[in-house]
Amino acid sequence: MVQANPAPPIHELLERAKSEYREMPGVALNPSQAARLWHVPAPMAEHVLTTLAHSGFLSRAGRNTFVLASGSPFRHVRR
Repeated sequence: MVQANPAPPIHELLERAKSEYREMPGVALNPSQAARLWHVPAPMAEHVLTTLAHSGFLSRAGRNTFVLASGSPFRHVRR
């Protein structure tokens, strides 16, 4: 029988999500997309996105899409 990998601790997932948004400031993810990207269940991805939105790191763009908050210093990074 194949065992599923356990989800990472929430603090690790929060840091990973922040890292993804910093690396790709224009990315817009919904919970299903984030779940696939981070290999976690959709409810956990939604919790992470919502937590980061409540902290001001992310903001909602549309009904269920999350983007880097407009006030973030990472929003206007030029490469």
